[in-house]
Amino acid sequence: MPIHAFVRFEPQPGKQQELREELELLLEPTRAEPGCMRIHLYEGLRDPLVFYIHSEWVDEAASMPTPSCRT
Repeated sequence: MPIHAFVRFEPQPGKQQELREELELLLEPTRAEPGCMRIHLYEGLRDPLVFYIHSEWVDEAASMPTPSCRT
């Protein structure tokens, strides 16, 4: 059964562009991870200072962070 993850990010004041760029850098490497079916970055419509990532994984084990993930 696929696993869906929804994560909300709120930048510190004045750091919106920096956060957006960092989150965008995560997309392609994450798509290359085994078991990643899709991942997308969204920006809030009502609150443009909020970002969301939605990812879908083949199973729970695939959704776990790997050593290649940046912290």
